[in-house]
Amino acid sequence: MNRNMIQINEEFFDHAIRRCARDDVIDCKRYISTDKEDKNWIKNLLEGKRFKFSRNSYAQLVELDDSEYICLINSKCEPPHHIENFEYIDVNPGLFTLLGSWDLLHFADGVHSSEIINEVLQDTEMIEGYTGHIYDEIRDKFVDILCYKVSMFESDVKANSDSRFFHWAVLNLILQLSVFHNNNYDAETLQVWDKLVYEQSFEKTNYRSVLLSYCAMTWDVSYLYLYQCLEDAFAENAVASLHSQLGLGLEDVSLLELSGLLYEELQWQPRDKDAIKSLLKRVDATSDIYAIIKELANDMDPANWIYKTRNSIVHETRDLHIPFDDDVAWNLAITCLIKLSLES
Repeated sequence: MNRNMIQINEEFFDHAIRRCARDDVIDCKRYISTDKEDKNWIKNLLEGKRFKFSRNSYAQLVELDDSEYICLINSKCEPPHHIENFEYIDVNPGLFTLLGSWDLLHFADGVHSSEIINEVLQDTEMIEGYTGHIYDEIRDKFVDILCYKVSMFESDVKANSDSRFFHWAVLNLILQLSVFHNNNYDAETLQVWDKLVYEQSFEKTNYRSVLLSYCAMTWDVSYLYLYQCLEDAFAENAVASLHSQLGLGLEDVSLLELSGLLYEELQWQPRDKDAIKSLLKRVDATSDIYAIIKELANDMDPANWIYKTRNSIVHETRDLHIPFDDDVAWNLAITCLIKLSLES
């Protein structure tokens, strides 16, 4: 990898011009001043996986010299001194320029296009001795960037080659920073989110759906993504006996792979209510899952309540089991699904 420095700078400023939507920008040479180390980041940084939180907020994975970094863009968060499993890295002009060239840097809140025209897109031919834009002078015109080096494993696991690990790492980071969640999670719900990251079996969890649930814009969408995680457990639990009777080992075909084959070839899939009942049977009778559902559903069968809550969301013609503005009830519902995932 050896990128063209001129092209990268042109792309950075071209995106800024497009965002301004103005036709009075002077066509001239513009670039961001960089030193030798900054140039190394521009030329040799590998672009990795990306997760989009909103139209102007992202988690961008990058790699340099066999080390991986997660850049959180527009987190509106001050970096804490210590984050477990991650090392905070100061953003340098090279990384800033590259992220902007990938069209990831929107203008900061409150920054008007006229300010960008005058301070970022000014006519550089009118600047005597122009040697490039100074990073520190234009940085605040764009959304914030936090950069963390991934340092949680000594193994060969790479986030860019393992989608599950990438989503787990992003979730791990944003949970510690307490950013990018839109629902009003209470302390107990945040506690079980932590358990889902740190205590759940890594291999059995769909961390993309978990991440989508955590940062969902509304409670109902958060519930659906967690339910999607349970659906994997539905399938695995339903085919476990068949897997054993066929004499298959997990090294031959996993439970999830077998259920996928059955669906592709025979259009078979487990019935949701039966599958939920089966999962609940594996939960200790003293679990507070039952107390949570009783509080929410009174005398309704627990499996039936979980399934009907899902249906009330999916089928828009039905009234939601839980009103949109009932934060207390939604926290209990989310806690219930996470605990079911952890305990079943």
